[in-house]
Amino acid sequence: ISAITEGAADKLSIPERAEYLLLLCKSLGLNPLSAPFEWTKLNGKLIPNAKKNCTDQLRKIHHINCTVVERKINKELGLISVTVRVCTPDGREDEDIGCAPLPSKGGENMANAMMKALTKAKRRATLSLAGLSLASEDEIESVGKAVRARSVTRELPLPAPVAHEELQAEFEELAAVKEG
Repeated sequence: ISAITEGAADKLSIPERAEYLLLLCKSLGLNPLSAPFEWTKLNGKLIPNAKKNCTDQLRKIHHINCTVVERKINKELGLISVTVRVCTPDGREDEDIGCAPLPSKGGENMANAMMKALTKAKRRATLSLAGLSLASEDEIESVGKAVRARSVTRELPLPAPVAHEELQAEFEELAAVKEG
């Protein structure tokens, strides 16, 4: 795990990367079977990024409410922007923006760009409020030199379904081995 904190995840073996993602899911209360994270090579470093179901689960777990504060279309800059405010029942809140390029044609292209800007804003704000400084899946897509690593689930056979208690015991065993 020290390789992760030092920004050298690419030095980890595939099973070690899978173990890291399992521990990350456990620490956040996420369902690892839904694959909420994936590995991406960005600026020469292998990093985990949060997929859509990660932020969806975080909003559910933390009872995060999203409110659209502003929607803008800036023809001069060629951008659609959406600002979203997120808050929890205990009063914590954050705000973030999501942008998408303004398409040259309207209709479905415009609808997709508007949805993309909204999704980006919600995901960025959710990750921030949850205290995760991870890139989200849609941010990675907008970086030209980012390369998605092969999915761990494609490299390793999926285990047979297990009961929640068995999964919890396995997580605790993995954590104990790492601590020991």
